[in-house]
Amino acid sequence: MIQRLLAVAVIAFLIFPPALAEVAECGFPPTVSPKIPDGTKATREEIMAAAEAVKTYGKSVNAFLDCQEEAKKELFLVLTRAQQGRWAEDFNALADRLTEVETSLNEQIRIFNAHE
Repeated sequence: MIQRLLAVAVIAFLIFPPALAEVAECGFPPTVSPKIPDGTKATREEIMAAAEAVKTYGKSVNAFLDCQEEAKKELFLVLTRAQQGRWAEDFNALADRLTEVETSLNEQIRIFNAHE
């Protein structure tokens, strides 16, 4: 996913340098999601630390996605439909990954609470 975002940025730079500046301001997407502990074995401290890590991860992902959404206005002026499609796939994949992480944490918290 990161390689595709970078490829799109390079193409945009070659065609329309200001578009790259917009994308570059966003930095890189968060690549490592927090580890979610097993709710049947985790301690309260591990669950609380995971919740905080997911919250921080969510803020990073949302900040990146918000920035990308803003940069999209300029970037899509120079991208082909195929490139726009790949950009949208990568954008949605990151948003979906955040949802998966948050859902997994919530499931493990429910399991933890049931075993407590």
